[in-house]
Amino acid sequence: MLCIRSQTEEVIGNIDKILATAGASIQDLVEVTAFLVNMSDFDVYNETYGKFFTERGPARTTVGVRELPHPDLLIEMKAVAFKPLDEN
Repeated sequence: MLCIRSQTEEVIGNIDKILATAGASIQDLVEVTAFLVNMSDFDVYNETYGKFFTERGPARTTVGVRELPHPDLLIEMKAVAFKPLDEN
């Protein structure tokens, strides 16, 4: 099982890969909601999250949950991005 640091890095990396298929990146995120199984992981999660984002955004909500769909998951993230269409 991966630790919260590894899982956070992996989730953000996966989001970035998904966005890349639409010509966007994590820099285009406007909102992120993170679901943590253990709120005592918040400090490590927050430190790891800070490697990808600054205090300028995206907007973020973190929610403590009892469990996630897979027993090995410590974090799940929902992300909303906005990338204007290139009109050229």
